[in-house]
Amino acid sequence: MTIKRYAKSLKDHNLILDTNLPQNLEISGISSDSRKIEKGNIFVAIKGLTFDGHRFITEAKQKGAVTFVVEKKLPQEYPYIQVADTRKALACLWSTYYNHPQKKLKIIGVTGTDGKTTTTYLIQHFLKAARYEAGLISTVKACWNDKEIPTGQHVSTPEPKDLFKILSQMVKDNCTYIVVETTSHGLDQDRVFGINFEVGVLTNITPEHLDYHHTFEEYKKTKAKLFQNSQISVLNENDPQINYFKNKAKGAIKTYDHKKEKLNLKYDKKKLPGDYNRANILAAKKAARIFNVSDRSLQEGLKKFQPPKGRFQEIVSNQPFKIIIDFAHTPNALKALLSTVNKIKNKNSGIICVFGCEGERDKGKRVPMGKISAHYAKISILTAVDPRNESLKSINKTIAFGLKVGGAHKIHQKNIHKLDNTNTNKHFFIQIPDRARAIKKALQLARVGDWVLVLGKGHEKTMNLGSGEVPWSDQQAIKNALTTFST
Repeated sequence: MTIKRYAKSLKDHNLILDTNLPQNLEISGISSDSRKIEKGNIFVAIKGLTFDGHRFITEAKQKGAVTFVVEKKLPQEYPYIQVADTRKALACLWSTYYNHPQKKLKIIGVTGTDGKTTTTYLIQHFLKAARYEAGLISTVKACWNDKEIPTGQHVSTPEPKDLFKILSQMVKDNCTYIVVETTSHGLDQDRVFGINFEVGVLTNITPEHLDYHHTFEEYKKTKAKLFQNSQISVLNENDPQINYFKNKAKGAIKTYDHKKEKLNLKYDKKKLPGDYNRANILAAKKAARIFNVSDRSLQEGLKKFQPPKGRFQEIVSNQPFKIIIDFAHTPNALKALLSTVNKIKNKNSGIICVFGCEGERDKGKRVPMGKISAHYAKISILTAVDPRNESLKSINKTIAFGLKVGGAHKIHQKNIHKLDNTNTNKHFFIQIPDRARAIKKALQLARVGDWVLVLGKGHEKTMNLGSGEVPWSDQQAIKNALTTFST
């Protein structure tokens, strides 16, 4: 493909400010990482949070880059395209490389703070039940027909290189409808630039990722990008911020209200418990209806639905208590989950909550999550959830403050054997930094009928302990612990 074709695509999106190009230059590929440049590549200089790709232009040229997409003019010896925004340009270039697959698809975007993955899966199930060829790109995986591929670590919306490649594969396999979990990072970094969404769905919005967005207002503004680029917006009438999104939406607006609307669908409330899942189902139903999915297909899709891995995932064992893995990692999600379990558990049963908070991420949620767990959980066990390069001791100290404010009593590890788990009037918390040990201790402390909730990692297969990603699985850690009990 020649540079002329790439330049035309950038021009069509009104991104070009200036050019210095030979017209018929052949391009072998695209890279925004100077370390991975191959001969004949376009190098796209991205300004990141901690680096500026413009600093590596000389290195990229030495490695064989033949064109540079930049935000500032270069000397005449560099063939370049100056654009207003290199992130948007990068998405545009990869879209061109894969022959604009999004134009051959009807794409539904799902965003929100909590419930995105479950809602994404529900919509795909409803479409497939209607015999539509429907694919999905989510936190957990990308899947279509009989194919599945991972979408990365701690990432929901893939980078443009991967996103448009997946979409092109879906087109080749005759998919028509694609449901994309669309995160605030993905929207802010223009990973989905160039995609015109048929439908945009909002699950809910509460403060999250403020380490990145800094303010709730900026977070909302970023989420609103989806609805500014959707033909139809499906919004949550129960969310306090609904008027904000109604005002931002450019297309038609449909709403759902889990407090007032009748669902008229039967489903297994053990697999999808609580009002929050009822809201997810209503959101997915409203989106599917836009594509004329019948009640019969909706019912069929819901009957066959299995929640995504790590979303209220029950680990079935011979133990006389419940074990649930869930991705809940925000105050809103934690409260929704714990309050739901509190309603459905037996009166005399307790909740043991294994949780923590990510390092180098939104610190403002740590105290509230501690208070929430203190309110609902008989025993809270603080442990690691991707501490990265932040002190785990410091992270858990802040959460512990919230637990104390919430009325939970601290128990030191050496005194765990003295823990009075039968005292229904007291709630306790323990700090066990090692996640495997924390999970094992939770299972040891559980009594008949108790609920052990292992939260914050869900489907994830790695954990960041500061030295990079290491293999991790809550599912495997529970299995290992149960094995030690049975031997």
